[in-house]
Amino acid sequence: MKEGVHPEYHKINAVCACGNAVELGS
Repeated sequence: MKEGVHPEYHKINAVCACGNAVELGS
């Protein structure tokens, strides 16, 4: 995979995962 090319993508992914976890727990 192209790592380092899109560092922002990784950050967005982390946020998405966090939101998903919160939604599941709700």
